[in-house]
Amino acid sequence: MNEPGTYYILMADIINSRSKPGSLLMEDFKLLVNKIKNDKAGSFLSPPTITLGDEFQSIVTNLKDGIDIIIDIEETVIKEQYDFKLRYVLYFGNIETQVNPNRAYEMLGEGLTQARELLNRQKKNNDRITIQTQNKHGEVLNNLFKIYFFIIGNWKQNDFPLINLFIEEKDYKIVARKLERERSGIWRKEKSLHMEEYFLLKKIINQTIDL
Repeated sequence: MNEPGTYYILMADIINSRSKPGSLLMEDFKLLVNKIKNDKAGSFLSPPTITLGDEFQSIVTNLKDGIDIIIDIEETVIKEQYDFKLRYVLYFGNIETQVNPNRAYEMLGEGLTQARELLNRQKKNNDRITIQTQNKHGEVLNNLFKIYFFIIGNWKQNDFPLINLFIEEKDYKIVARKLERERSGIWRKEKSLHMEEYFLLKKIINQTIDL
């Protein structure tokens, strides 16, 4: 186990979960959390654990891994065509107990308390994410993610299969060939979905972390 100290805490919950069919929503949420837990196993000190039905908490290895996990979750939602959105807190704070490497349970600390308070605060102001870091990157990353969620917030669920192809292939010509459709139509769709800006923004987010 990792000793008490300061760590990056990642929490997330489903937006407006009460307005959606409960059993199917929870089934999809569990599938998402388990997939991220397995795919990103090396990025967690304490794996994502569902705590309140529509919420998970975890401890990640560092800021970059936390950001990568958030983006991976969003792209998994698109790939699997899940009908829900998440809000996030990535908070650098104190854990007063040993970090549980098996489940994100039975841990105490000011960091966990503050992260949960921030997550609850977001429910009132409709923010999708709050990032608080140990350095100057926090404010910049929060602003970049406002743009990130603005872009993907305009994507419709019926476009998710096409968007997933753009994310996987990153070339509208390949996407057009796979779908056996005219290049010009796929190019126009790429522009209307702002895929170029999406990829550029992901690049800038990673560059910001590396500064």
